[in-house]
Amino acid sequence: MATNEARSTLCTTYDAAAHAASQLSSHSVLILYCQGRELGLPDGELSIVALSDAAASHVFLFDVLALSDKYNPALSPLFSLLHRRDITKIVWDCRTYLLELADTYGVLLQGVIDLQLLEVSTRGNNEKSPRVQHTTRYFRRIIDSGLTLPGDIHKLLGLDHCAGLYNVSEAGKRVRPSALRKEHGTSMWLLRPFPDVLQQQCVETTHMISLLYAHFQAKKKHFDQPEKWQEMTTRYMEAYPTRELHAAHVPRDLYKFLPLEVLTPPPTNTRRYKCEHCERMLAPESFPPSPVSNDDGDEPPQGSRSPRCRLCALLVLRSSEATVNTGPPAMSTAKPAMSTTSTPIATLISTYEQAAAAVQALTCYSTLILDCEGQDFNRPGGVLSIISVGTYPPSDTVYLFDVLALQDKENPLLAPLFSLLSDPEVGKLVWDGRGDFLELWLTYGVVVEGILDMQLAEVIRRPAYMKSHTLNYFSKSKAVMRDLESNPHLLDGIQRLVGLDHCAGILRVLDGCGVKDPAVTTLHETDGGSMWLNRPLPPMLRDYAARDIQLISRVSDFILPRVDIEQLREASARYMRVYPTRELKEAHVPLELSKFAPLDVIDAPPPGAPGYPCARCGRMLSLSCFATREPTAVAEGVDSVEREPDASFQDQGPSAGHRWRWTMCRLCVLIAVRKSEAQMESWG
Repeated sequence: MATNEARSTLCTTYDAAAHAASQLSSHSVLILYCQGRELGLPDGELSIVALSDAAASHVFLFDVLALSDKYNPALSPLFSLLHRRDITKIVWDCRTYLLELADTYGVLLQGVIDLQLLEVSTRGNNEKSPRVQHTTRYFRRIIDSGLTLPGDIHKLLGLDHCAGLYNVSEAGKRVRPSALRKEHGTSMWLLRPFPDVLQQQCVETTHMISLLYAHFQAKKKHFDQPEKWQEMTTRYMEAYPTRELHAAHVPRDLYKFLPLEVLTPPPTNTRRYKCEHCERMLAPESFPPSPVSNDDGDEPPQGSRSPRCRLCALLVLRSSEATVNTGPPAMSTAKPAMSTTSTPIATLISTYEQAAAAVQALTCYSTLILDCEGQDFNRPGGVLSIISVGTYPPSDTVYLFDVLALQDKENPLLAPLFSLLSDPEVGKLVWDGRGDFLELWLTYGVVVEGILDMQLAEVIRRPAYMKSHTLNYFSKSKAVMRDLESNPHLLDGIQRLVGLDHCAGILRVLDGCGVKDPAVTTLHETDGGSMWLNRPLPPMLRDYAARDIQLISRVSDFILPRVDIEQLREASARYMRVYPTRELKEAHVPLELSKFAPLDVIDAPPPGAPGYPCARCGRMLSLSCFATREPTAVAEGVDSVEREPDASFQDQGPSAGHRWRWTMCRLCVLIAVRKSEAQMESWG
């Protein structure tokens, strides 16, 4: 046990956890606080469980990463505390706790009272109350237009905000781990040794919850029916049964509001209907009597009821008004195009005359969407089969150029297509276009220019909660995590890629596109895509190709306004040239390099800087892509390289201007350690 100022104890061993749980078991009321990386989201991971007595006189911090063996009998007393109904756990916003504790330890959290619910339930209806205005300000434009806000719509308060309103806050003295958060995002909670500043934040948060508990407890009526509050809290926790639902609600602002049917349960044995927006199953009373926000012609769930619940109807209405009145121009024009365009028609182009006519129709667009399909794509012996081209903004047609029928690259009727593809003034939106770029060059000798790769754009504008996508890959290796603890900058510039459907799911732009045909996906996995060589081309493959074009368009609507186009264009050009041969691409697959954005792509190497070979991936990379150190003695596996001009190394002896580097780039070193590959090098 490591004790911090006699107010907290960090439990990192099973014996320490058992001893702490034994001390806590004498209390009938505990304060519970959990922390971790992106709790409740797909890449979430629980890191700390904080428990204290009701006054937070001593806070025990259970290190979940160190106490990972859920079958260790020493953890049973802790699990008992969390599971027992007769021991009340006081929390603030516990929506993710039920899921995280169940996923991590298989423990069903019970006996919980969430003070956030008490705050909401005691707001009253005084329009001048700051707590009531917290909701009305959010919907001010709607209220001013004459609509009445339902009484069960409540925007949630954060812990600090609420403590300030009740004058129990010590917010000015609260520790803020700003530097850690800026550098690591919520992955800071996975750092070990556990930083003192985070330990202090856990203690202060637990203490603040105890102060609010004392405030509510002073008014006896709030706790005269603890069973009622426990049942209410259970409904609150069960509102998010999956990580995917939580992730879907965050960009829609649903997570900012109290879910419907939490404060007041619906009648028993009542038929439920699915809200098309929040995807929750709710009683008919939770839907407005008329489809105030339904302009898409869908049938309401019952009679004249809206297909969206009351909360979602208001959020959609507010969002649509914001798009029309205050949204940025690029987004306000893109959204209507996305929402009103039906599924495009896939038109197969199988003659040279058809190809020339299709290109003529495409030339009036300054931006196109490009995607390719084939057998054993980007592998030795691969065959390009289909070039899919759509327009942006989208039209009702996607052209599928049949490469097998258009094999004569010398035919003059293909010249307009080649010219269009190589024209740098015509933008081409792609998703991971490296393979498309290579196959078009090998098949037709065409160098595609003007590429804007949306996969790179996603990495460039990736929000903080998605940065854990990279760390999560490496977190399964204790060796890598130890290295990152001592040097967090090892991950600088290293980004794990996401697939097109994954990204579209995160951005919630899949509506209307459906899911990938599982039959096609299975064929891709089992026969390398040989079905793309079948002629006539099956309808399901035409639809599959058209869907990818539509999905790239949807993702581009969201991402393009949020990135620097010129930066993206230059990075995309470097991205396309990472794989000059099929053999190099195939060699990188088992090395798991294709899962990551290549180094020296998003950030360009310095002009004129020399390149150095990586012994694992074979790429020529700038010095910044390697771990380096000043020379001491010649070490096996380490090359001596010249330092770029640096005044600080002038007149410092014979080794000035030089330093040693690893022969593997930083990305390859981390992947090799994670995969427990044979040691390839050392500092000696």
